[in-house]
Amino acid sequence: MMTRTSRSAAPSSPALAPHGGPRGGGGDALIRIDLSTNVNPYGAPPSVLDAARAADLCAYPDPTSHDARSAAAMAWQRPIGEIAFGAGVSELLPALFSALLGRNNTVVLASPLYGEYARAAQLVGARTLSVARRRTVPHISRLFAAVRRFAPKLLVVAAPGNPLGEAWTRDDLAELADAAHARQCLLVIDQSYDAFLDAPLGDPALPGHPAVMHFRSLTKDFAIAGLRAAYAIGPAAIIRRLEERRAPWPASAPAQAAAEATFASAAQAYVTRTTRALREDVADFADALRAAGVSARKTDVHWVLCTLSTAQANRLAHDAGIRVRTLDDHLLAGLARIVVPRRDQQAMIARAVASALDTNSHDADTA
Repeated sequence: MMTRTSRSAAPSSPALAPHGGPRGGGGDALIRIDLSTNVNPYGAPPSVLDAARAADLCAYPDPTSHDARSAAAMAWQRPIGEIAFGAGVSELLPALFSALLGRNNTVVLASPLYGEYARAAQLVGARTLSVARRRTVPHISRLFAAVRRFAPKLLVVAAPGNPLGEAWTRDDLAELADAAHARQCLLVIDQSYDAFLDAPLGDPALPGHPAVMHFRSLTKDFAIAGLRAAYAIGPAAIIRRLEERRAPWPASAPAQAAAEATFASAAQAYVTRTTRALREDVADFADALRAAGVSARKTDVHWVLCTLSTAQANRLAHDAGIRVRTLDDHLLAGLARIVVPRRDQQAMIARAVASALDTNSHDADTA
């Protein structure tokens, strides 16, 4: 089977599966270190925080987010009409899907993928086809076949992928975009983790392509997850349709101010420096985990994949106050994604993960 297919008889309300935040991991454990969300562990640039704090909280925010969009347009050398700004990708993508999809449409998802894409499609009654990776067949070949066979309205790819952390080349994305365009399909490229690659594709990856919509989250590399801030970059006609489906004042004043500040040289330099440090630390952290007896492998971005069950992850949260992201909901049971922590925390976290794996030790402690 090439795909997993789901279809709703009527628009449904799929369950939310949030993670991160004080209650996002479930349970009542006191979390000291959250490595489940992929947020830059070095925190936000000071200048970005200053801009957010200086925003006027007494007045309504600009409903068009003009200044944040203008700053992006100048940095990316694209017309402002090709850019929308909102409260995270999770706010922008339902607007896009509701603008473009109906109950008789199909969405192809390059899986595993951030779960909100499937949920947004389900909410408008569209059919989702998940095209999973296979060791023997290139993922792009399977996606080409799905586009030809199922004539989807949308094709969604994360570049780099989440949760597996695999990079895409610009040439492969361009081929997918051209194939989609030839079949009147829109390619959606989620670039939320592009900045963490050794060789980022840049924003947007395929500027001006008539069949591509890019999503660019600021909450990961700039570490402003609490503000919720992201851009959509694509054809102006589709941006206009997206805007028609959004609530008034979709982005807060602090989020707009912070987004504008991310394009200043000081903020850019800060993120370049900290993401470079994280990339350099991926191999060392994977080695530290393996030395502690934990099966781990590095990815193309700033997290490692470990053999860790949900029960063991819960034990890690309860005993050590460390949260990681298990991948059961991606049909990757027994696997967890762990963001590379700051260098001063790596050895301690490796020991804590190893302790969570040690069932005999845990049983003895609780006897």
